[in-house]
Amino acid sequence: MVSSRSECLPLHSEPTHFATFYCDDSRWAHRVHPLVGPRGPQPDLLEPFCDAIRSSHPNATLVLLTDSRTSAPRCFDEVIRREVDPEALMLERFRHHRQFLVEQSRGARVAFLDSDCLLVRPLDAFRHSFDFAVTRRTQRGSRPFNNGVLLARTENKAPLVALYEALLTRLGQRPLSEQAWGGNEQVLASLLLAHGKGPRIRVGELRIRVLEASLYNALPEHDQGREVARILHFEGDRKPQMIREARRRISPRGPPMPRSPGRSWKEAAGAFPRQPAAP
Repeated sequence: MVSSRSECLPLHSEPTHFATFYCDDSRWAHRVHPLVGPRGPQPDLLEPFCDAIRSSHPNATLVLLTDSRTSAPRCFDEVIRREVDPEALMLERFRHHRQFLVEQSRGARVAFLDSDCLLVRPLDAFRHSFDFAVTRRTQRGSRPFNNGVLLARTENKAPLVALYEALLTRLGQRPLSEQAWGGNEQVLASLLLAHGKGPRIRVGELRIRVLEASLYNALPEHDQGREVARILHFEGDRKPQMIREARRRISPRGPPMPRSPGRSWKEAAGAFPRQPAAP
């Protein structure tokens, strides 16, 4: 089971915000992309995404970064809506990230996670010293840094925002198909690897930490990673496994989480009986 409140990390080392960028616009749903294959919205993953985080970090703020039309589950504390070009979703995700960081006070700790990520243990990465952190996968060619997990501190905000500006400029020069999917990881890799290839990279004043994906961005089929990973990433065709994994790991005990109207993900998965509504 995911750790209980008593097992949480000291507040100073915890993320203060978990944010995910998600849009379910039907104009891009279920397209087959040449780099990453079929893509489509998965709204049923949002509540287990939230519940897993709440189980380990009850004091964190959960943020949905989205467009003007996507329906938002009530498990999020904040919903930030901006106009989004559905043909360039990864470019729009960088824009959402940049603006979110601009608006944070100094000292915030932000974990940007894909909505198909499941936090299965407390996120302890902020014990390390960095301004920005990525995860490296060793067998990804031109895309070694999967963007499903990006971590940031806002103590050094100006160079952090400048990094996102550089990423936006580079991605905006790519073909539209790469602005939609895949190009974000290519431009991040080209920028970071131009400054170093070790676990610590310096881009101007910005201190960047390269974390092991086996700990902070693990694929669920890696059994060894399941024993130590903090985050499992159900990317691509692995998404249907996420609800089953969440049902197995998240304890039904503890304070109930707010739910969107209708059936919850737990009820849909047949995990727990539905509780009668309060009169």
